[in-house]
Amino acid sequence: MKIKKVTSRVESLFPRTVVREDGPLSTRYELYSKVRYEICDENGNVEYRSQEYPNLITDRFLNSLADIKFSQVDSLRSYLVIGASASPKPEIKISSGSVQGRYVFDSSTNTHTFVVTPSGALANDPFSSIGLSNWSEYDLVLPGGEYAKVLSKIDDSTLEIDRAVSATTDVSFELWHVKVDMPISDRVGVSDTDYSSPAAVYSFDSSTGSYVFAKEKRIEYTVSGEDPINFSSFAFVSSEPTGTDPTNANVYELVRDLSGSPTVLVVNPGKKIRIYHTLVARVFLNLSRTTEVRVYDLADNLVSTTNLPSTVELSATGNTSANILQLYERLLSPGSDLFNGDPDAVLEVVALVYDSTTDTWSESSTHRKTFTAATLESYVSDSFRRSRSVLLTENDFVTTFQGLAFIMKVAGTEVFRMTVKFQPDPSTSPSSQTKDDLHELKLFLTTNWYRRYA
Repeated sequence: MKIKKVTSRVESLFPRTVVREDGPLSTRYELYSKVRYEICDENGNVEYRSQEYPNLITDRFLNSLADIKFSQVDSLRSYLVIGASASPKPEIKISSGSVQGRYVFDSSTNTHTFVVTPSGALANDPFSSIGLSNWSEYDLVLPGGEYAKVLSKIDDSTLEIDRAVSATTDVSFELWHVKVDMPISDRVGVSDTDYSSPAAVYSFDSSTGSYVFAKEKRIEYTVSGEDPINFSSFAFVSSEPTGTDPTNANVYELVRDLSGSPTVLVVNPGKKIRIYHTLVARVFLNLSRTTEVRVYDLADNLVSTTNLPSTVELSATGNTSANILQLYERLLSPGSDLFNGDPDAVLEVVALVYDSTTDTWSESSTHRKTFTAATLESYVSDSFRRSRSVLLTENDFVTTFQGLAFIMKVAGTEVFRMTVKFQPDPSTSPSSQTKDDLHELKLFLTTNWYRRYA
């Protein structure tokens, strides 16, 4: 969630306050993908069943997610494309093997780098297959799932990455090809035959304190023609690829054996290949963050910067599956403006006040406003974040407050809420923010999403 005080309606020297739109007060959920497959005879009897294994969802999938709701997620898996090649390419994961690396901050260029040992190892297998201009298509993944985006290869020993990582001593690593696509030459067939895909599941996981969305997509492909095929890869796509059009894989995977290594299965004509792909999205109830508040004068000159440690809390009322669905469909769906055209939906914004004498929080009885619409902000490609905003005018919330509550109601009944308290934890006194009647206050409710690697 972002809070931004925007243009004053009074021509004066009063400063205006901006909490950066790319700041950390937002909902953030992780996406996890897993897959298994079956080979069946002509009557549908299972002859071979694989293990279930983690699977990559591509950057193309994450970007496409920005324009849809969770109830529409199967539109990104409308078609199954079967790949048949004796040597399927590309491999999604490149393991470093005996090569290790560590994080080094280059203060001379203000650059985050990852330096490998032995020196010059990036020129050799298994990395030599990556073209110089293709390194930006990979994520660097460390043990435990920590990752950074690779920006470029500086030299044969050094990668430029987009952030600091915790590996300050040498560790093994993997490179994940996040912009991968199935080669046109590998495609052998396409199917949109749904095989009894179950309904989405919305649940509360009390063991981790998180809300979970899970949706399995099942598609069946029947091998046609007179000759067997080399079943070696598969992809899920939004629309059927034809001719020399790119595959545009939203999900891409190689057929793997029990050790996780790529393999090739020979499948005879008339037999069926069934792919079971599950997408899981998890969001945690409590998030501790720090938000940066920048104060500018009316000429847009920076006056001061303040950091506010904050806690974001989510609550689907009663933790019922119906209300968790509302949470995902309205707040966590990037393509949602919160209301989704529902005339019975309203968003109530409330100032939160902290009483230090009793160590209690309360909702203001007077500083609250109800909205029936919000603005869905534009999406920036590869950002994996999208906002919707509402505006408090200069006459709203003229008060001092220590937090905000955002309460979604449908037909007069609360279905979920999101609260922001300007404190890092309950043992710390919260910070206060004061709004006067010379400024407007624009509130950004932002959703961030990212892949989980482990």
